[in-house]
Amino acid sequence: MNKSNNKSKKQKKRSKEPIEPFPIVGIGASAGGLDAFKKLFSNIPVDSNIAYIVVQHLDPDHKSNLDEILKKFTSLNVIQVMESQDIEPNTIYVISPNHKLSINDTRIKVEDFSAQRGQRKTIDFLFRSMAREFGDKSIGILLSGTGTDGTLGLREIKGVNGIAIVQDPESAEYNDMPRNAIESLKIDYILPPEKIPEKVAEYVNSYYTQLEEKAKFNKHEVNRGLDILYQLVYERTGHQFSAYKESTIIRRIKKRMGVNQIYDFNEYIEYLQSFPTEVDKLFQEFLIGVTNFFRDKESFEALEKKIVPKLFQTKTSDDTIRVWVPGCSTGEEAYSIAILLQQYKRENELPQKIQIFATDIDTQSIETARRGSYLDNISVDVSQERLDRYFVSKGNQYIIKKSIRNMIIFAEQNVLSDPPYSNVDLISCRNFLIYLKQEYQEKLLNIFHYALNEQGYLFLGKSEAISDAKRLFTEEDSSHKIFKYKQAPDTYKKEFNIFPPLFDYSVTEIPEYEIPKREIKKVDYEKVIKTQLLDYYTPPSILINQDKDILYVYGRTGQFLEPAEGKATVNILNMARKGLKIKLSTAIRKAETTGDVIKMKNVNIQTNGEEIIINLIVRPINEPESMKGLFLIIFEEINTELADIPQEKLTEEIDKVSNARIKQLENELDQTKKYLQSTIEELETKNEELKSTNEELQSSNEELRSTNEELQTSKEELQSVNEELSTVNSELQEKNQELKEANDDLKNLMNSTEIATVFVDNQLKIKRYTPKATEIFSLIQSDIGRPISDISSTLEYKHLSDDIKKVLDDLKPIEKDLKTENNRWYRLRISLYKTEENVIDGAVVTFYNITVRKLAENELEKTKEKFRDSYNQLRLYKDLFTHDMRNLLQVILSSMELAENIYNEDAKSEKLYEYIQTSKQQTSKGFKLIENIEKLTAIDIEEIQKSPIDLIYIIENAKSYILDTYPEEKLKFEISTPKEEIPVLASNILEDVFENIFLNAIKYNDSQTKKLWINISSTHIDGREYAKIEIEDNGMGIPSPIREKLFKGKIDSSHSGMGIGLLIVNRILNLYNGEISIEDRVEGERSKGTRVIIRLPKKQ
Repeated sequence: MNKSNNKSKKQKKRSKEPIEPFPIVGIGASAGGLDAFKKLFSNIPVDSNIAYIVVQHLDPDHKSNLDEILKKFTSLNVIQVMESQDIEPNTIYVISPNHKLSINDTRIKVEDFSAQRGQRKTIDFLFRSMAREFGDKSIGILLSGTGTDGTLGLREIKGVNGIAIVQDPESAEYNDMPRNAIESLKIDYILPPEKIPEKVAEYVNSYYTQLEEKAKFNKHEVNRGLDILYQLVYERTGHQFSAYKESTIIRRIKKRMGVNQIYDFNEYIEYLQSFPTEVDKLFQEFLIGVTNFFRDKESFEALEKKIVPKLFQTKTSDDTIRVWVPGCSTGEEAYSIAILLQQYKRENELPQKIQIFATDIDTQSIETARRGSYLDNISVDVSQERLDRYFVSKGNQYIIKKSIRNMIIFAEQNVLSDPPYSNVDLISCRNFLIYLKQEYQEKLLNIFHYALNEQGYLFLGKSEAISDAKRLFTEEDSSHKIFKYKQAPDTYKKEFNIFPPLFDYSVTEIPEYEIPKREIKKVDYEKVIKTQLLDYYTPPSILINQDKDILYVYGRTGQFLEPAEGKATVNILNMARKGLKIKLSTAIRKAETTGDVIKMKNVNIQTNGEEIIINLIVRPINEPESMKGLFLIIFEEINTELADIPQEKLTEEIDKVSNARIKQLENELDQTKKYLQSTIEELETKNEELKSTNEELQSSNEELRSTNEELQTSKEELQSVNEELSTVNSELQEKNQELKEANDDLKNLMNSTEIATVFVDNQLKIKRYTPKATEIFSLIQSDIGRPISDISSTLEYKHLSDDIKKVLDDLKPIEKDLKTENNRWYRLRISLYKTEENVIDGAVVTFYNITVRKLAENELEKTKEKFRDSYNQLRLYKDLFTHDMRNLLQVILSSMELAENIYNEDAKSEKLYEYIQTSKQQTSKGFKLIENIEKLTAIDIEEIQKSPIDLIYIIENAKSYILDTYPEEKLKFEISTPKEEIPVLASNILEDVFENIFLNAIKYNDSQTKKLWINISSTHIDGREYAKIEIEDNGMGIPSPIREKLFKGKIDSSHSGMGIGLLIVNRILNLYNGEISIEDRVEGERSKGTRVIIRLPKKQ
């Protein structure tokens, strides 16, 4: 924002001098707006130093690319507004979806929508905030679109002396928004979008630069020039504006000078004298007709809650509540007050009548108010409940219901010069006093005081005060400018004459007659009427049409007709003199109904202070065909001259004339009675018919009203959606062009890449592929859209479709190395295909050629495997040998030591023999160990020879071995086995597994009786049958930390002997695809013993 200085906000508040903001251009559009934006921004100057705020009706659920599109057509900085921020010149701020923009404290404010679709007036919302914050520096531009959004906002901008620019409807793709604004307002410029930037630049340059520098009017020039200007306006319009503040008038004059590119005040006066139409435009500029329903919501709420109830409380049931709304403009304020009064009356079931007088000097505004028809964008200011109750929806209009319209009389009145209304209960004159000079404000307040009754109230605008008129009013609500009548001091003297109030009879002007648009033979009215008169009479006659408009006059008719007061008219009924109108109307109606010649005798007419008697004849004309439907009105005078009658016969003649006159009156009375009786009978018949019809219509009306409300809501939503879709469509067209270019780039990239890639959708149908993919799949262009499983390939791999489905289900990529029939290797990678919105729309299947790498890896893997196997073999052999040999040697050593002791003690030779036998057994065990090592070596060198072995037999052998090894220990085995054999695929090495487990159970058991429980059963894992062996002991148990390391060979020296055997057990079981686990025999109580669980696959 360009400012006159760079002070902080606090400094601004302390400064008395206002800091004017930089000119702001608000641009609003809806359907068809994108094309208009392109043309407009393509012609915006780079160094305009103006900030542009762009709002468009957007789909709230669709991301907008408007900012990206506009960047292609302008070098200015383009920002999509997502959060509130400062305004900078030479920047375009673009609305984001599902938000509305406004100006608050020189910042763009971003707000979420609260209104439903169809009622979101984003353009009005922006324009109104611009008018409020920037005043006459606001420039509103309305472009293509449907609906009425923007019109109310432009009215606000016009009200603060800003500029309203509208796209020429002829150049708009959708012209509803521009057309509605043009019909409702005085638009400053109507231009095609490409010419708008130039006009904005010219206006900004003239109004902000040239006029600021050159239009320095001295007091003499202002006084002389304004006197001439006031005179020109008065002569043209009949209204005097000298009561207005000079600052207001000059600001409006400068606005018109800026529009016309005139920089000298005297030159503009000459321009007004040369071009009277500019006087009309200046007059409209002076009127400042800014209004809307319930303007300043809080003030109207205060009026509703505090004042409206009091107005009824002071009235009896027969009284009428009288309200005067001077300066009513187009009627919104008057209707708002009427709604408040009617609402209170209905809710409280009160009988009082309501009469509102609404006046203004602007004829066009009064006509608009009388129609009571407003654009549907009033929904911004009027609640839906009030719209449904007090308005009728018709197209894009809301029409005031008759119950409200009939309360109000609209009339042209100049409140400063015309007589006021009197005995008024409420005067609402809002935002008018602020434009008047002080002395006229005081005069007007005196007039209001006179007009109010003793319990009356005065309702002013938020910026207005009564200042010097406090002797006339007391404050009822100071914050909302509501004042109450106060009895004036005795010295108070009214300073104006009292005149009768002006009334509005609400007579609708009859439009000028328009001949139907059909080819007819040209009629010579003079020839026809002369022919008709020559056939019958030659008195004064008039030819009229069906609308009672005069087409031709024959003879002197001045004594029968005279021009009506007010707007010129040729309607014969409006021109008929006193006494003729009713008779003439009756005769014409009868002639229309019957088609006969109607003659009414002795019709008395008052003309120029005298009475004349005529015979009135109405003759329908049926020939020629082109004149059918016209009527000839003939005035046949009756001679009543008595001047030449002798004196002696005068009395007799007078009696005759009197009798004739009495008879004439009796005849007229009799005719009138018959006519009235006939009319009454017809009305009674019609009323009966209408009553029946009305009951049916009321029933239908209720149904239709409900249906109409639903349809109206649906229509508004559909219209809003249609506008949003049109905007989206325009953006998508632009996006399609970008996608076409991106697609071309992608196509060239895919053709040049060396990576085989296939894109599939969620149904695994091919979307596209790269040329390299044809080396793996037998693909041709027509295969797009076919399932990938239908396409043959050279892969030695049959699960591609399954893997793609798995990726789509698990949302995790899969990578595999695959081989083809021609011995090529590819790295397969299947990943998700995601859209820009992060939606999964299939999968991407890529094949990287890794043949060379794979061959190298295979050679390397063979080498690594060879060394790994050798290393593992050495570790296993070392473990087997050191563990088992240590146990064997320990037993032999112990036996020999015992033998030596016995020998030394001269024990019996039998005991010595027993230890020698034990030594021999251990020696045999050593041989068996060697045999097992040889077997393990054979297993490592080539596949082990597995055969069915009875598991129970193996366990029994291991048990016997343990019992023989520990003859002195008190051992107890309990083996639970099924009745049948349990064959497993293994070899005799399996016996070592159980021997090691039994040995550990005995070695680490301090119990006096060492018990082992062995349970053998069957189980199923992944559909395969296993033998399950559970071995339990009553030893000390194994701590959890040690248990986790037993099968990893990581037991430290403090647990000597423990773990090495189990490591060997685990490795042997792995040879047979078996598994082992260890747990406490009693869960949570380690001291109660250990449970070892072994699972081995059964023979199938």
